[in-house]
Amino acid sequence: MAAAAVVSVSMGVMKPVLSKLATLMGDEYKKIKGLRKEVTFLQRELGDMDALLENMGQR
Repeated sequence: MAAAAVVSVSMGVMKPVLSKLATLMGDEYKKIKGLRKEVTFLQRELGDMDALLENMGQR
């Protein structure tokens, strides 16, 4: 019986912790996803700038 009570208390403590962890992980995923879009945009911009500079250098 005492073991069941300990398990019950442990489960009661773990559920809010796991819920908070899931929320934090979701927030971090959103940040990374947004950052990935920004990096892709910057890669394209730098590629365009490089092409422009190369074109200007050939003139």
